[in-house]
Amino acid sequence: MLIQIEPNSKVAVSDQIYDQLSNKIRSKLLPAGEQLPSLRSLAKKLNVSFITVNKAYKKLEKEKLVYIKHGKGVFVGGKSSEKYEMDSPYDWQHNIAHSLVKKPFLLKLKPSRYPLSHSVVHHGLIPTAYIADQMDTMLQKNREILAIYSPIQGDDHLRHEISTYLYKQSRLKVDPQDMIITSGTQQAIEIITKTFIRYGDTVITQSPTYATSIDVFLNQGANVVSAASDEQGMILEQLEKLCIKLRPKLVYVNPTFQNPTGAVWSIERRMELIRLAEQYHFIIMEDDPTSEIYFDDVPPPPSIKRFDQSGHVIYLKGFSKILAPGVRTGVMVANGPILNLLLTAKTTMDLGTPFLLQKAILPFLSTKRMIDHLEKLRTALQLRRDRVQQIINQTLKVEFTYHTVSGGLNLWLALPEWLNTDELLHQTMQEGISFLPGSVCYPNEREYNHLRISFSILSEKDMDYAVQRLCELINEHASAKL
Repeated sequence: MLIQIEPNSKVAVSDQIYDQLSNKIRSKLLPAGEQLPSLRSLAKKLNVSFITVNKAYKKLEKEKLVYIKHGKGVFVGGKSSEKYEMDSPYDWQHNIAHSLVKKPFLLKLKPSRYPLSHSVVHHGLIPTAYIADQMDTMLQKNREILAIYSPIQGDDHLRHEISTYLYKQSRLKVDPQDMIITSGTQQAIEIITKTFIRYGDTVITQSPTYATSIDVFLNQGANVVSAASDEQGMILEQLEKLCIKLRPKLVYVNPTFQNPTGAVWSIERRMELIRLAEQYHFIIMEDDPTSEIYFDDVPPPPSIKRFDQSGHVIYLKGFSKILAPGVRTGVMVANGPILNLLLTAKTTMDLGTPFLLQKAILPFLSTKRMIDHLEKLRTALQLRRDRVQQIINQTLKVEFTYHTVSGGLNLWLALPEWLNTDELLHQTMQEGISFLPGSVCYPNEREYNHLRISFSILSEKDMDYAVQRLCELINEHASAKL
């Protein structure tokens, strides 16, 4: 069972243990009836006192999240608390180290009719018909493509087209030989993490950050530490202090329309991050899923990779958000020996991204259709952003703040500190409305009064209803708390 203690946190250690265990129990990552470590064994593992662990367990017991059987141990409570007390052919599996795996939030979240939680573009805004027709034409002309493995590094034609695309879009010069095609940027994050991170290595992220990246780092056994951010990006003075103290192996950033906040790093901070990487010898993982979706005809600053002269930056570019979520195609750009290590890791993972999926986006990337599509997409999403903000401004009665994003797919809403969006989500799900609670975006000291809304996932009619109703439910939830 993976529990991380932050010794310098303002939160008491017993509360840190309680918080992590209660989250695992409420999310069903620890199922009803499962036995927890004994007080002494957990205290020894975490290098804390017996009394500290006992305080956490007593608090869990008071809330009926666990029950204590004298002489037998501590067990997760719930309606099915007897489930694992009976003999089962699967009992042995509970002793396997799979309990180290952190269950992603998306697996915990039940399907909803209005999934404002999903940072995905509505199918009506992407060229599904054209891509489908192109795939059909391709298969009619060359059905043998289904019997061909892709080169592990990726289709040569696609890598050349992406090289041209990156230069046209952001003046980023990339040699096709420095690219590896991946099954989306999520796979790239996984590959990089498994290649360079060993148990106990430090990974630094922004606070808050992309929730699923936290899961990947924790599952690899990393010591995940966050550095505070503002509207111009990560506060690099704090990052440098962490570098001096912890010597991170990797710094994960999403500098353009950051997920979840939508913030954009200034050019100065992008260049300063390169300087810090050169000084403290860490890898920068730059995740760029939506830099093309900018509003008011104002492109964002250049990628951090554009300033990289010594191969410290591994740049990830995905096409799922802007073109075809179902195709799941992305690219990883690296230089020097790092590239060969990543290629080796990719080889052991899947022997290459499916050839057909790579070929599917080629006709779009290589024609003017992509430029036209992006222009229309930017216009449509800017109107949606404005509409969501209008509804929030007119409907919410509690104190709130948000930053008007200049691009991307999401809006990050801050509510009063006494309002817990984890609890709010249980209420909104009763009406089929989901959002991303801010707590899942913090690797350490969580904040519970934020939520992320995607203004791209639903039709305009459904979006209007879902955001309006969500605001009404927030008002009701807040009134019940007062």
